Amino acid sequence: MNITNSSKRKTLLAGLVGLFAAGGMTQAVAQGGEAATGQSAIDEIIVTANKREQSLQDTAMSIRALSQDEIERNGYIGMNDYLSTIPGVSQMEIGVGNNRLSMRGISASQTDETSVGVYLGEVSLSHIGTGANGNAVDIKLVDIERVEVLRGPQGTLFGSGTMGGAVRNIPNAPNLTEVESELQVGFSDLDGADRLNNKITGVVNIPLVENQLALRIAAYRFENRGYVDMVSDSDPSKVVIANDFGGVLNNRTEVGGNEFAGVRASLLWQPADNLSVTLMHARQDLDQNGMSYIDPDIGGYKSTALDFNGEFDGQEGRSDEGSFTNLVINYDLSWGNLISSTTISDSTQIRDIAGSRFIPLPLPIRNENSRDNFTQELRVSSQLSGPVQFLGGIYYEDMEFVGDTLVVWGGDDALNPFGNDLFEGPDGTDIKQTAFFGEVYYDIADQFKLTLGGRWFDYERKILIDQSGALGTVSFDGESTEKDFKGKVNLEYTPSDDALIYTQWAQGFRLGQPVVVPPLGVCDTDNDGILDGSSPPTPINTSGALDSDNLDSIEVGGKFSFLDNQLITNIAIYSIDWKGIPINVAGSCGFGTILNGGEARSQGLEVEATYQVSEKLRLNFGLGYNDAELSKDAPGLGSKGDRLPYSQRISGNLSIDYNFYLNGFESFIHANYAYVGDFHTDLAEESIEIGDYSKLSLRLGLSINEHWDVELYGTNLTNSDDLSGFEPSVGGGFRLTPRQIGLDVRYQF
Repeated sequence: MNITNSSKRKTLLAGLVGLFAAGGMTQAVAQGGEAATGQSAIDEIIVTANKREQSLQDTAMSIRALSQDEIERNGYIGMNDYLSTIPGVSQMEIGVGNNRLSMRGISASQTDETSVGVYLGEVSLSHIGTGANGNAVDIKLVDIERVEVLRGPQGTLFGSGTMGGAVRNIPNAPNLTEVESELQVGFSDLDGADRLNNKITGVVNIPLVENQLALRIAAYRFENRGYVDMVSDSDPSKVVIANDFGGVLNNRTEVGGNEFAGVRASLLWQPADNLSVTLMHARQDLDQNGMSYIDPDIGGYKSTALDFNGEFDGQEGRSDEGSFTNLVINYDLSWGNLISSTTISDSTQIRDIAGSRFIPLPLPIRNENSRDNFTQELRVSSQLSGPVQFLGGIYYEDMEFVGDTLVVWGGDDALNPFGNDLFEGPDGTDIKQTAFFGEVYYDIADQFKLTLGGRWFDYERKILIDQSGALGTVSFDGESTEKDFKGKVNLEYTPSDDALIYTQWAQGFRLGQPVVVPPLGVCDTDNDGILDGSSPPTPINTSGALDSDNLDSIEVGGKFSFLDNQLITNIAIYSIDWKGIPINVAGSCGFGTILNGGEARSQGLEVEATYQVSEKLRLNFGLGYNDAELSKDAPGLGSKGDRLPYSQRISGNLSIDYNFYLNGFESFIHANYAYVGDFHTDLAEESIEIGDYSKLSLRLGLSINEHWDVELYGTNLTNSDDLSGFEPSVGGGFRLTPRQIGLDVRYQF
């Protein structure tokens, strides 16, 4: 590392911080009287959490909405920037751009399918994520109007995979009347990296035919330096593997560097007042040089693994490519809106991992998968004049996933004890699903409103596995089908214009799947239906399928505003019963069974408040408490009272925004503190503890004129290196991204 250059960069950035801070304090003192007396109400935020426009404070559910101003002012780019600041949400980064999300403690294991849906507009990003479990792609927050975080099950309107909740990224729509353009460049110094991170984003909006046709394009590239050091020759076990099998030991710095590049183009056509057509196409690519795993036993940002001796580009790495096209047609029927949303998406991921991380052999492993998805939703949302409103629709999905795992020899060929074909494991999943959904809203009286909702779904899921090689052979061809109904009841009471109290019962679910039935002649020798050698004795699942797991949630909440809408406070209390959790039980015959046997209960509280103290000063506060645990013994899963994985008991955040003038220029200071409670990745809490850390960030901005903005920021200012994630299958962990000091410059044309 060039210590001289690094020191110069840090001195320069520190000087800029001092300049901003000194100017800000001076101006704050000079204008103290004005700041104390200025009054301003909190701006209303319109959300579409119920697939119809409503004020955030008039929506009877637990929502945290981030406006475009908040996203930009806080410098939010990816999920890990903002989800840790939201009570009730747990986000564990398991690699760059790959996140494990849970809400209100609803998660049982790392191999589970996602319980939180992630969307960009009408598009489900869970279908273009990495792996068969559908972890959503981390789309970057460039030109985003708002983010809506919906806590609690969203089974009626959003369907499968939203048992815990949903995260909705709403992009800016094309502007039919004005030309808009913006260019932003930025550089940042990351502690432990020799070179600067850099980024560039651009947005342009062009009305092609005034009031009828407009094109909006957003593009970006983020280049982030790695901060993990590969120190393989310091690990005696890796040295032994290298000596005994001819494995390759290489030490490197800045491992895990990555580059995100993406583009999103939206074309809006409005030929008449009652008809609009929006076509959006987006693509995001990720390339990563090395993996950012760390070895928790070593400490710091250090890792050990053998290279690949020429296989798979010679070392660990990753590349993701994802794209989708979405067509939305909105027709005003005068009494309501008819909306059609059609999406075609595809993605490809390649992930190269060193098997030497968890197997004492030089075994490079490549996981490669692709996913193609088609969805069609048609819905009607009423705009009637009477006390009754409704929303109803039909949903169709056709998803195909194809994966392959390839294990090769990464040492000296003469020392290979297996031969050439170590392992090749193609597998595939095909899902076809049809659903009908709807909600009816009835104004019982001036102050009471009743909502009844439901979703009926019918799905078919096929899984094909054909894995073979010296390391094992697996062959499976199964199919499962299921039809079911999920419901929702919501009663809201508005005693005044400044208060909303509600109670809600809602259901959520995840689709089931086919499973392998163990050979009964070997695993049930006495024909009693019990898996031989299972403890305690467990019935064999002979149906060949897992049913959907599901939950019932009871929530009571209130939304209140005080001081002429200067203070807003939202509270939600919930209790969730989760049933049918898949469990794996092993027998003495060498086979196992999988069945719906787990039950859990999650209870908690979420409190959020925003206080516009004056025209210049705003405070935001959030606190979440969650107690999620198994409610009965589940052999193969855990024991009654075991805390659910990824469920942090305490989370909280506090942020301060202050606007001021610096030498005549509009300026602001934003400070944010977030606390993430401890959690584990397993029910028995035998895995390494994750979380129990704080993150402190600061951003200072200055508007030179109507065209130029300059912002200076720092993240993880305390330079905490606590564990932020762990991947048990690899045995590697992840630490908080080190302290980062950066500068952004924005030019609006």
